[in-house]
Amino acid sequence: MKHPSQEDLLGYVLGALDAQEERDLQEQIDANPEIEDQLLQLRQTMSPLDSLTFGEPGNRPGLARRTCELVASLKHGNQNLLDGGDAIGEMFGTSDSEAVRDLFDDSPPSSGSDLEPFTFSRLRDRFSHPRSWSRIDVLAGVAILAIFASVLLPAISHSRFHGRINSCKHNLTEVGNAMLVYSELHSGHFINIPSVGMASANNGLFAPVLKDAGFIQNDALFACAGRTESEPPRIPTIHQIRAAKGAQLDVLRRRMGGHFGYALGFFDGDEYSARKNDGSSYSVIIADMPSSHLPGRGSENHEGKGQNCFFADGHVQFATAHSIGDDAIYENDLGIVGPGLGERDNVIAPCHVPALKIKYEVIEK
Repeated sequence: MKHPSQEDLLGYVLGALDAQEERDLQEQIDANPEIEDQLLQLRQTMSPLDSLTFGEPGNRPGLARRTCELVASLKHGNQNLLDGGDAIGEMFGTSDSEAVRDLFDDSPPSSGSDLEPFTFSRLRDRFSHPRSWSRIDVLAGVAILAIFASVLLPAISHSRFHGRINSCKHNLTEVGNAMLVYSELHSGHFINIPSVGMASANNGLFAPVLKDAGFIQNDALFACAGRTESEPPRIPTIHQIRAAKGAQLDVLRRRMGGHFGYALGFFDGDEYSARKNDGSSYSVIIADMPSSHLPGRGSENHEGKGQNCFFADGHVQFATAHSIGDDAIYENDLGIVGPGLGERDNVIAPCHVPALKIKYEVIEK
């Protein structure tokens, strides 16, 4: 069953729905208790509006509901309400319909009216001179802001979250395409991780190689917009890595790949093989950096809600799970961080991981 929108719920609370819309929404409420909870929260948020009145104290409360009833009536063609003094006066709790009609008409008031018309110029004066606002004006403004906040803020947060995902996708696509060009120039092979005895023998070496070869010139492309950290990645050169020692080398190793992880190779029988460009839609080459404490080592780049993955066929996919189909993104078929147990067992590893050391761990396992 379709979940009602915030606009439908707001219309239900204010009584602005027509009979059929109200019946349909009531059926959804009866079938889903969560909708009733949302209605209760919405009524609580709008409670300050129930005390608002139009005109002098003592008039009938519920200006917000009566306003929506009038607008709904006008929407369905009941224009005669504006001409019926008794009906519109009853709607707003005042006996002088001329003042109410001035809400909808900026023309001069009738000669017999003692009330100052609420014209658009008067409304403009209220905003130009905030000190002229009454207590009712302030309460109405606070209530309206609260309603808009409850409706709009979740939508804004959702939009910003997906905006960060798309920005990360753009960067990952640029890095991935550079990797595809590299493979075309190296007989279909992606960047190979050297043996464990070298200072640069870590999985994040792909980024310095692409940078030194001129395929990527801007370090910011190795950044994920979903990261909470504000410092942009600074990719070291291969010369800097080889010249570093001790703690400095450890720092550079963890900065090698920016915010992304790279694909380990796999075992072809007993022989270890680096990942090749097979152009397939299931081979993950680069993805958001994995973590060590989330289920399946899922990435923290997007609040732990998923990860962007670049595939050998050139497309990028945001995976909300920590696997693509039955294949885990950050673990091999043994459930550890290590080379795949076959060509279809993809594993994206952190940039500081030495590939050959992991090979020994897999053999011992």
